[in-house]
Amino acid sequence: MGGRHNATNNAGYTIGQTVTGVAQLTGYDFAGWVNVPNTTDSFSVRFEIVWRTGTNAAISTQTITTVSAQTPGWMRLAGTYTAPAGASRATINMVVTSLNATVNVDDFALR
Repeated sequence: MGGRHNATNNAGYTIGQTVTGVAQLTGYDFAGWVNVPNTTDSFSVRFEIVWRTGTNAAISTQTITTVSAQTPGWMRLAGTYTAPAGASRATINMVVTSLNATVNVDDFALR
């Protein structure tokens, strides 16, 4: 995922992308970038991984991080996350709440 998210109406939404071919009990590296320019808005953007079965049923959700304020330029998000038993897919979500600002994201990857 990459893009610019800008709202002036306290927007709330979720954007996600599903990765197939996930191997259960295997570690995956997540990385991406986020940049929030100068703002005094009270918003929240949560980045998460939802581990799913082959039939797309959610098994568990792991929060990568939550951003709720201006960042000092581009901030790297990174971590290693283990797919739980039964997982064969993962959905990477960006969950936006009460956005009245600009949030830039780029280069999200799960490997």
